[in-house]
Amino acid sequence: MGPFADACLGTLNDRDIAAYENLLSMPSPILMSWVMGETAPDPKYDTALLQSLRDFHLAKIKSDKASKTRP
Repeated sequence: MGPFADACLGTLNDRDIAAYENLLSMPSPILMSWVMGETAPDPKYDTALLQSLRDFHLAKIKSDKASKTRP
């Protein structure tokens, strides 16, 4: 959540900030299972912001893996 906040928090509108704060209230294991796409999120939390967070996290994982495989 921290890297996403560092990169994106300044660009979020009030609705997205409220959605982000709502996500922070979730237990970490549940939130991470949503972000990783392992489980479907509760409809109350299934927002565009969660999708953005998921996309950001998965892109970061892909980027990190690519940089580790470079000689």
